[in-house]
Amino acid sequence: MFDTIYREEAISGIVEYRSDPFYSTRFADFSWVAGGQFNTMQDLFIGAGGMVHFDLGNGPLFLEVGLAAGYAGFHKSAMKRGDSFQYKSSLAVGMDLASGDAFSIGLDHLMNDDFENHDPGTETLYFRYIRRH
Repeated sequence: MFDTIYREEAISGIVEYRSDPFYSTRFADFSWVAGGQFNTMQDLFIGAGGMVHFDLGNGPLFLEVGLAAGYAGFHKSAMKRGDSFQYKSSLAVGMDLASGDAFSIGLDHLMNDDFENHDPGTETLYFRYIRRH
C-alpha cells in the first residue's frame, strides 16, 4: 500500500469472495465481489461492489476492472480519520492456469467521496492468486 500524500509504504493483504457471473456477454462477465483489505499500518477496508472480467483473445490472459464501496478504518495512515465511507477502484491483468485457478497483478485505489485531487487517497499494488471452485 502506498500513501500518495506522505509516501508512506505498508504491506497489505486482500481477501475477496466473488460470485458466479450474474450477467455475461461475448466479451465480459459481470460478478459481485465482497471482501476486506488490511495493512501493517493497522488500516482496514471492508466493502462490496462489482467486478468485470474480460478475456483477452483466445488465450489465457484476462483483464479485470472493479469498483466497491464500504467502511474504512484508518489507524496510522495519512487518510483523514473522519472519512469512514470509501470507494475502492481496481484494475488487474492476469493469466488463467491449466489447473483452473489464476493469478493476476493489479493496482487498486482507495478514495473518499469528494473525488478531488487535494486528497488523493492510497494505492495498493498487488499480486493475487485466484482459487476457483
